[in-house]
Amino acid sequence: SPERGRFRDWLLAAARHALSNARDKERAAKRGGGAVPLSLDARAVEDGYAVDPGHDLTPEKIYLRRFALATIAAALAALRVECEQVGKLARFDALRTALVGELPEGGYLEIGVSLGLGENAAKQEGHRLRVRFRELVRAQVADTLEDDAPSAVEAELRSLLAEIS
Repeated sequence: SPERGRFRDWLLAAARHALSNARDKERAAKRGGGAVPLSLDARAVEDGYAVDPGHDLTPEKIYLRRFALATIAAALAALRVECEQVGKLARFDALRTALVGELPEGGYLEIGVSLGLGENAAKQEGHRLRVRFRELVRAQVADTLEDDAPSAVEAELRSLLAEIS
């Protein structure tokens, strides 16, 4: 129900509860109590720690980051489908890097040459794609919210972007 919060927050809480229940089951006295199972292959366990990234990200932060990236990926896929439907897939593929902020060394001039356009036309086409991409990201975010008021969508967008940064 909308008054109880956002869906992704509910999913996160449900995952925490499931992990907590699993932990409680493992600690039950009839299943070995608090005894730690002893690995027969201690070398393999030690090797696993050697490749540990050693970051301070919690599972919750990883989940929120993946959720944000999945939202952006879904909007990018929707934009690709739209471009394909109107016959501009080659333009999308050439300008896709501009959407994520990574232009080739030659910039829009190189992209324009590959598409048979001038530099300004390539810039304009890139701008149109960015505007539509923003609209699709907002739509993706609004779909995850019960309250799709612009202020709620903006707050959720800021929250998601903070997870990526």
